[in-house]
Amino acid sequence: MTGLYWMAEDGGAPGNAVLVCVLDDGAAGDGTRPGVVLARVQWVMASPDDDMLIARSEGPFDMGTALDYAEEIAALYGFSRVLVAIGDRARWQVEWGTLSSPSGPN
Repeated sequence: MTGLYWMAEDGGAPGNAVLVCVLDDGAAGDGTRPGVVLARVQWVMASPDDDMLIARSEGPFDMGTALDYAEEIAALYGFSRVLVAIGDRARWQVEWGTLSSPSGPN
């Protein structure tokens, strides 16, 4: 994890970012122990011939794994940053890094 992430604004993420969507407790439906924050990693990119969009969603992962995976995807496909969609900022844990306001760099 790089340790610096931006909150996604309501209404989605720009096409130049990988989105980490924090799930509500129990949303994964996999019986994970309480207190574990789960997230999905999502991104959209153009196909190699630019005639269609490819949307991907992977997970759920524990939050640390989701952030690491999002950074790998960003580096692999040239996305400019990782955004975090989180309903309750109080769920953010300091060991994941710094979560900045949506007005951060584009």
